[in-house]
Amino acid sequence: AFSKLIPKINGSLGGSIIARHTTESYWNGIEAPNSRATVVTVGGGALWNLSFGGISLNIQKPFFVDGAFSGIEGEVDQRVATWQVSLSYRKILESVIPWFDPLKG
Repeated sequence: AFSKLIPKINGSLGGSIIARHTTESYWNGIEAPNSRATVVTVGGGALWNLSFGGISLNIQKPFFVDGAFSGIEGEVDQRVATWQVSLSYRKILESVIPWFDPLKG
């Protein structure tokens, strides 16, 4: 999170920048024509700690820098307008996996 608790919204704010590059993929030994891409995704969101767990709402906007969807390839009229929205819930469980307890012993 970028911020501490903001009393007005009773939550905190955060952001992210993600860079992802994928190389060529192959299907039965043949290179897929739209598999290579470079994408930069910028996002922001809010996190609320409630009595029953934590809830976050995030919005991300990917920018296609290179490869698939980065521009017009050939004479095909194409355009991509993408937004990603996620809603998540987190809760600390009061149980331990016996063989995975780092505090054991």
